Amino acid sequence: MFSRFNKSIQTLFVDLHSESFIVNEKVNVILSPSLYWVKKVSLPLKNAREVKPLLPSLFEDILPEGIYSYYVYKEEESFFIFAYEDKFLIEILQKKNITLAQVNKIYFAQSEFSSLKEAVSINETQSICSKEGMLILLPTVWMKETSDLNLAQRELSKHAIRLKQYGHIVKDTSIYKAIGFVAILLLLFTTQLFITSSRANTLELQKSELFSKNGLKPTMLQNRSLLHSLEKTHEKQMALREDIARFLQVRLQSPQELSLLRLKRNVLLVEFTHVKRGTERSIAKYLQSKGLNFKATFKNETLSLKVYL
Repeated sequence: MFSRFNKSIQTLFVDLHSESFIVNEKVNVILSPSLYWVKKVSLPLKNAREVKPLLPSLFEDILPEGIYSYYVYKEEESFFIFAYEDKFLIEILQKKNITLAQVNKIYFAQSEFSSLKEAVSINETQSICSKEGMLILLPTVWMKETSDLNLAQRELSKHAIRLKQYGHIVKDTSIYKAIGFVAILLLLFTTQLFITSSRANTLELQKSELFSKNGLKPTMLQNRSLLHSLEKTHEKQMALREDIARFLQVRLQSPQELSLLRLKRNVLLVEFTHVKRGTERSIAKYLQSKGLNFKATFKNETLSLKVYL
């Protein structure tokens, strides 16, 4: 899972399920989507520098308790904002046999694979794919086709981060220098805080207006609950669609026909008519081979099936 970068630096794709690496020199690391949080947002600001002070508030509704670092870059008219835990990432790298001293640069999979044209498998069970510019991690079984992860000759972006180490010993002279530096910047930060607070209030008002305009719920928690409900409905509809397709694919012999295909609550009712005794078994056996679970009855040359969804 790694290749040469500039003919000297290896590039590794690190995921929670990655096996340990053998590292003997400096490496670049691409982080799996499972190792960070990311959002794609549209803001009435010109550049990433103006967005940086807002990052903690833009993530406060989704992040669990912890100490986070943030990163942002602009792509076309949208900003991609990231949150990650330095300590957690350092621990993951150590588990994969990579020390921080061996790391040259660290990248997000979002910035390196956002233009994927097809799903790419990153481990035995998961794949990444790009949907409207957002890189998402999904079970491989959901994908029709996937290709293997290939980092050979991949050119990395300029969006690299460096992890911060905590718990280091600070000398007294360093403390005094830090206090003096903070004192000098305090006045500047006070002004910036006022500007940032004003912008944050404006963004909150715009968010509320956007939710109202599009008929959404007033809070992110309610909207996520609605999304979850819609996703479950979508999954059921897709499963029903696949079941119906299997019934339509049954090869019938004349004068056999599919005479009924009806959904009644959570039960799909299906009937095959003009079925001679003995041939109903071949139809049932074919459907079972396609993974369908059903209850079957046969009477008066009619094979009736019930599929419980």
